[in-house]
Amino acid sequence: MKFDKTFILLCVIFFSFGLAVNATSWVRLSPQEVADRAEIVIVGKYDFSGEPVKGEPPLNNGYNFIVQKAYKGDDIKATMLVGIDMFDVSWAKEFQQQGGSFLLFLEEGKQEYLVPVGGPNGMIQLKNGNVYSEDSERLKFFGDYLKTQELTGTTIPVKPVKLEEKKVVTGIGPYLLPIVFILLAGTVAFAGIKRAKSKTNQNIK
Repeated sequence: MKFDKTFILLCVIFFSFGLAVNATSWVRLSPQEVADRAEIVIVGKYDFSGEPVKGEPPLNNGYNFIVQKAYKGDDIKATMLVGIDMFDVSWAKEFQQQGGSFLLFLEEGKQEYLVPVGGPNGMIQLKNGNVYSEDSERLKFFGDYLKTQELTGTTIPVKPVKLEEKKVVTGIGPYLLPIVFILLAGTVAFAGIKRAKSKTNQNIK
């Protein structure tokens, strides 16, 4: 019985940590707050063909973003390094494969690259140039935002970039701590199981 309890307890601790590392929760921001916080506003697509630049969680994947239009900001380049939550990569990739693009509201974060305001709050899905959202508030606000920009002709010139600026560097720094912790947890679990087995065998004798 002691062996079973020790094993279950270690499993609970181990998997609880795993969930804490992988789960990302975002506070919902009002569309107006997203727009107010944004330092740069651009339209385009992520280039998921290369390896990401690793940064600080939660927006710890930086990918090249191909800029088609710019509505706000200074020194906007045709290709920019932009962050995305690692758990948003799969659906964003699928959305783009279906012909979608993104209106991004970006701000500076802890990374060496810009990040969407409030994670997915600052990632507005576009289909055929129109806002695509099941949230009526976001649909209206960002739809009106796009219309206003187009009607007033408020666009920022997009600068071409040199080939070497498009290169993406990989790294494992942000993942090092979780990996070390998981290995330690595994070692502790193994040692605990071994010790429990030893005690069980002694009791049997």
